[in-house]
Amino acid sequence: MRFRIALVLTLALLTAVPAEAARDVVVRDSPRAAVATCLRSAGAPGFAGLLAPLERRMSPYDLMRVTAGGVTVAATARLGVLDECSAVAADPSGHAIVAGAARTRRLRGAIRAALAEPGGGFGAPVDIARTESSSTRVVTAVSPRGDAVVAWALTRPVRGRRYAVRTRVVAAVRPAGAAFGRPQFLTRWRRSSFPSGTTVSAGMDSAGTATVAWAQPIPDRGSISSLYGVEAAASTSGGAFGPPQVMARPVQDVERVALAVAPDGRALLAHDGQEMVQVYERAAGEPAFARVRRLRSRRDAWQHPDLAMAPDGSAVVAWRGNEAAGSEDVFVASRRGTGPWTSPAAVQRRREDRSFTVEFLFSSGGDRPSPPHDGDNTGVGTAIAPDGRYLVGWGVERRLAFGDRLLAARMVHGQAGGAPSRAESAGCRCRAVNGMAPLALGGGELLLAYTDNVTRTLSLGIDMASRLGRLHLAEPGPPGMGPEPPRLTVRAPRARTLGFGNALRLGIGCDRPCDLRAYVVDGRGRGRGVAVTTLPQAGTVRLAIKPSSDEHLAPPAGGRSRIVVHGFAPNGRAFATRAVPIDLRRKPVRPLPRLVDVRAVRQGRSVVVTWGTDRPARRIRFEVARQLSRRRVLPEVESLLGRGRRRFRVRLEGAADSVSVSVIRNRPPFDRRTRVVPVSG
Repeated sequence: MRFRIALVLTLALLTAVPAEAARDVVVRDSPRAAVATCLRSAGAPGFAGLLAPLERRMSPYDLMRVTAGGVTVAATARLGVLDECSAVAADPSGHAIVAGAARTRRLRGAIRAALAEPGGGFGAPVDIARTESSSTRVVTAVSPRGDAVVAWALTRPVRGRRYAVRTRVVAAVRPAGAAFGRPQFLTRWRRSSFPSGTTVSAGMDSAGTATVAWAQPIPDRGSISSLYGVEAAASTSGGAFGPPQVMARPVQDVERVALAVAPDGRALLAHDGQEMVQVYERAAGEPAFARVRRLRSRRDAWQHPDLAMAPDGSAVVAWRGNEAAGSEDVFVASRRGTGPWTSPAAVQRRREDRSFTVEFLFSSGGDRPSPPHDGDNTGVGTAIAPDGRYLVGWGVERRLAFGDRLLAARMVHGQAGGAPSRAESAGCRCRAVNGMAPLALGGGELLLAYTDNVTRTLSLGIDMASRLGRLHLAEPGPPGMGPEPPRLTVRAPRARTLGFGNALRLGIGCDRPCDLRAYVVDGRGRGRGVAVTTLPQAGTVRLAIKPSSDEHLAPPAGGRSRIVVHGFAPNGRAFATRAVPIDLRRKPVRPLPRLVDVRAVRQGRSVVVTWGTDRPARRIRFEVARQLSRRRVLPEVESLLGRGRRRFRVRLEGAADSVSVSVIRNRPPFDRRTRVVPVSG
């Protein structure tokens, strides 16, 4: 096949530098071009966790030492193949733990933990318990003496109930210098009518006392569903947990429980539910929590809290509005020492039109690891320094050209008990942020750590990190102009005929290392597809622009479009733009098979439907539905694949006045043709 290549077009250089932006002080490229994901604060000042480059049968996890001057790997834990991100905890004394659910056979899991002593690396992992799933949301904590706790939630389906599940909270404690004890059941099995998971959080004080808090689904009460019980339990000196304290039960729609434990045993707990955020405190030496704040609004639902506490009791709590309803508001409240809390301050007010949100877990199966999906790591996060200065970070959708959007990191800072600063954005306008963690460093500095990657687009427009990850450390302040953008060259066909879901391939060159974001734009200025890549050095890359959601790159009527490429210097903010015109046409779609001899005959209490097609039905499916009238279609639908056949027969149970038979294409554009016939006999 021949292609006529367009001449390289050179347009004027466009630059853009967003205002109110933070600056990166450290940028670390992932070794071996690996994905950067599973970023977590380790709790101790100057420590964080990040997934290491994957190995053949291993998902290593790095404990990193973070300073304002750079990042180094302190130790690496090897638990096995992971389907979810590990939990990590460290203490300034040098004790550290990494825990997670390693995959065993048939996607079952083993709760494992690896411990590090001061001045040493992680030892061999130890098995704590077996689970029926390798996705259990493990949490962990460690004390200055080396005591450790690992907690998780068990989930089992209820036989005979389609969506009902049973859940239970489990924890295991390791006394300093000893082995993990037997897992302890902190709750009994509780049934819920919805498949939502249990949220667990854990902390430890300097004496080795572990505190575990959770929100567990409980049975419905009449027509009221999505109910939870919020509880907490603390261990005794022997490692056994006492009876749990019930903070709230029942409470509806709990999505997060956040816990912070100070070295002296003081603890703060926050949870959402019923459109509010509630904060509880346990004083040092006291056995129980007491509620200290109930945060709610008449105009919005509040959810997803996070909190951090300094050794003197200074604390910050942050939360956001109801994202499912389109709210991207973010609020902050704080206190100095054990003084009064400030009123909630809105650090971001923003509304988006959203109809649904989608979350996927990507698993490779077998013994080959893939990067765990980390979809919950761009919510609100907090960090606080010993002197009471705090930092709050969160993810927000950034609007780009041609209707494009990507996730960016934002932050505010302040002094506990005072007003927060103005929100600032971090990250470039080329690569989407997929994880972030506010960090307090050993010297008292506060930085926002975040990761971004080259992504590939799946169906439904979902982006998944694929390679060339970076870890950034950002601080508030003016970013400056940064490095100059690269000089771009773009080579693409003058014309192309494409089918639904087909990609357009083109060559893009840079005269230096660069980050690239390329679009296909129709005559109305609407982006019909986007692709992202990075060139580690000067050269040319072959890039495939795919349409979003299995649509079409070519406009419905075809005609003139543009390929627009934005080129950034690595981590730069200014960008160069190049545009190339292109004529795109749609490949004709073969007509659907025609339905023939459609009949519906009543036989007793059922209806037998038969039909045929004028040619073999390949890449086709059929849907058959009963109708009691022309305007009332019953929800039960029988579906079957064509599989190259020409004759079909189904039996529908129940009464019907007529039957509809639809022939549907199994691939884009997913068009259909329907015939309705009366029931005879």
